[in-house]
Amino acid sequence: FYHYENKVGWHSVLSHGQYGPYGPQSVYAMFIPWQADEGTRQDAITEAKRAKAEAGASRYVVVDPLGDGQYE
Repeated sequence: FYHYENKVGWHSVLSHGQYGPYGPQSVYAMFIPWQADEGTRQDAITEAKRAKAEAGASRYVVVDPLGDGQYE
């Protein structure tokens, strides 16, 4: 969760699994609340792009209800 003073921020999580039928898996997921203003939305998108560039997960999902919906 990214904290902004006096306004709604965005939430992200990076999760890793070691076992299962497909072997090790990982996902970076971000949710941008509908209440987020445009500046917060752009900060979140920048952060998601940074996380993807670092290649710390095998899948990336961003949910932005007022933007592009859900995308990877």
